[in-house]
Amino acid sequence: MNNIIRSAVFGILTLSITNTALANAGEPMDGPEQHCYGVAMVGYDSVINSRLGVLPEHALDLAEMQKVGGKRASYQPFLLKVVLDAYLWEKSPHNYAVKVMYNCSMQDISMQTANLLDNELM
Repeated sequence: MNNIIRSAVFGILTLSITNTALANAGEPMDGPEQHCYGVAMVGYDSVINSRLGVLPEHALDLAEMQKVGGKRASYQPFLLKVVLDAYLWEKSPHNYAVKVMYNCSMQDISMQTANLLDNELM
């Protein structure tokens, strides 16, 4: 009986925490946040794909830019690096996603700074 009560309390607490997390997850993110989150999730999935034996050439579609006509595929350099580096990652997929998110945000900050400097020089 005691285990049933403990399980019920644990279940209620878990549902409460999950509902709070899901409610907060619905808040909109702006462009750079959404972009870096997406890149991090591609990295996360790529680490998992590498562990499942998916060949790297099958994962390259994730970094491919939209083809126009019959042109050869071109790739987004940062995203291509994220996908391919995932195949060499030895730690958890979550650790890789955090690293990718951080690097993406740092890259976005440096790009914004460069754009501001360009605008000031004009």
